[in-house]
Amino acid sequence: KTNKTNVPDTTTTIPVGNGVLFFFRGTKNPGGNSSTSGTQLIAPFNFPDDVTLTQVGTLNTGTVNVREWYANAAQGNKFSFTAGWVGYGTSPLTGGYTFVGNPYASTINWEKYNRNGANSTIYGTVATTIWMFNPANKQFQAYTQKSSVTSVADTTTTINSGTGSASNMIASGQGFFVKATATGQTLSFREAAKTAAQPTAASLHNLMGKPKEFVSAPEPSLRLQLQKDSVNNDDILIRVNSQASGKFANNEDAEDLGGSGALESLSAYSSDSVAVCIDKVPFPGKQQQVIPLNTDATGSGTYKLVSTELNNLPAFYEVWLKDAFNNDSLKLAPNVSYQFTIDKSNPATFGNKRFTIIIRQNQHYVYKLLDF
Repeated sequence: KTNKTNVPDTTTTIPVGNGVLFFFRGTKNPGGNSSTSGTQLIAPFNFPDDVTLTQVGTLNTGTVNVREWYANAAQGNKFSFTAGWVGYGTSPLTGGYTFVGNPYASTINWEKYNRNGANSTIYGTVATTIWMFNPANKQFQAYTQKSSVTSVADTTTTINSGTGSASNMIASGQGFFVKATATGQTLSFREAAKTAAQPTAASLHNLMGKPKEFVSAPEPSLRLQLQKDSVNNDDILIRVNSQASGKFANNEDAEDLGGSGALESLSAYSSDSVAVCIDKVPFPGKQQQVIPLNTDATGSGTYKLVSTELNNLPAFYEVWLKDAFNNDSLKLAPNVSYQFTIDKSNPATFGNKRFTIIIRQNQHYVYKLLDF
């Protein structure tokens, strides 16, 4: 086991084939109106800065013999190995784990490891199992070669026989752990390890980090409509986004301009009391998210509030409509309808004091096993 003091150092050279844990927090010189809207480095620290990170240089080609970044001349390309950790006695958890990385601008196929003896396109003496870190659930997930494959077989398809998102396909730029089981073991990558196949999209996003606005997790939305009849109606749209502040913001929310001669009116209020027809709000934490509504009409009568759309909201959250006048509440789902009466002679039956939308965590899911 080798330790490196964590000091500022711009001279360390990391050889090709080593894995790196890279922490990047955004630009240190944010521009625009960041002083008022906030960034990662400026209060209230609510919006990360969009920055393009450019890497230049020559693409790696040819054979890459992995050399640990801290290895001296005597160690050369041999992996570090410790016979046993202090305090673990005869535990199988011996040393020898090394973080390596795919050195090529291409996916490589771990099923090619040692499949053709010394002529293998990935060749070495380390164990055949690899471990990949999943930043989504913070677990190390393992993959080991299929024992049924013959020694010279070249499997070109993705094999999902590992735990979690781990598979035999290792993406360009992806790091993973290997294990030396004795002193003097090595690992070598060769050109023919490259493959045109790709890891499955969901697995790749788990292992490489969650991209901004990942397509498989679109923004949750609620569309609520106030209906007098099949023709006369007014609706609002509430969107839920982890970067929203709750206060009114141009380009995120839209003021409600009302109508011209409309028979009914429905608005939501931002946290700073702006009447809006599109409201972008953050996900609730332990405290529920409360969105006041304004309901009004030109005449007394029976009306409906209908959730015409409730999309992409994780099961961990739930949405309720609360009626303060009737001391009633209704859990919203797609096409759920709530009928009520407006009495123009009674101000408590309309206006901005009667209805609220409540978005909160679903207590039934807080400690529920989601998958097995």
